[in-house]
Amino acid sequence: MTKPGVINADPRVLARRAKVIHDVLVNVVRPIFEGTQRAIRILGRLNLPLLPALAAMDERERDEFQNFMQSRDAGFHLPLRDKPKSAAFKLTDREDAMENLESAVLHQDRLGRARARLAGDVLRGTVRNPQKIHLRPWQFAYSLEVITQQRVLRVRRRDELSLLSDTRLKVVVTDIQRSGRTTTVSLRLSSGGRAVGLPRTGEVIELGPGAPDWFRIVRARAQMADRLSDPPWTHSDGGIPNPTPRAGRPPRDLVTVLESLR
Repeated sequence: MTKPGVINADPRVLARRAKVIHDVLVNVVRPIFEGTQRAIRILGRLNLPLLPALAAMDERERDEFQNFMQSRDAGFHLPLRDKPKSAAFKLTDREDAMENLESAVLHQDRLGRARARLAGDVLRGTVRNPQKIHLRPWQFAYSLEVITQQRVLRVRRRDELSLLSDTRLKVVVTDIQRSGRTTTVSLRLSSGGRAVGLPRTGEVIELGPGAPDWFRIVRARAQMADRLSDPPWTHSDGGIPNPTPRAGRPPRDLVTVLESLR
């Protein structure tokens, strides 16, 4: 009696079908392999310096692949469908790797930074009206304005940007004023005022996303493991839960409440 899921077929038939599958896959894989090898040879002849941040990414990929192969050797097979928790972890890993790669190119590759500047992801301009206000003993508030002529600028209020020449200095966008082709961006220092110092009047600076953080995923996984310990109602059989309105008056400024949840 044939077991469920087992097909008794002639080995010669299986061999012929395996050859057909092999011939089809070869025509798909070979151009990809040859194109990849050609790209590697072209880049090798250019003798371009490696981005320092990509060495950390390469090490992380080796560790991930080693863990993957160890799981296969230990008998843990790949599931046909991911469960919600494992799918959330894999999606987070992929997004974190993409963000770190984009950040590494922006910070350490001149062409990548120029492309980001033209796309408006990097704010480049001249410093105006830097201020250091004494609040209380050993506490100061730092602010400045950046004047730019960039035609495209993807900067919004409450965005946090880092000084690309020294990412220890971080600022928050407080206001944006446009007048013709000139844009004035008001900024408040959130960190780095003492370590880096306030930029000087007339100094040309570039501000953009933070530097690559290769250990961020470790913190994200720990936070996700805690939050996903109980499956959300969207992935359970209980249906939509009953609404639980918050006691007391609703907040006046919903944007401030949402920003506090970051």
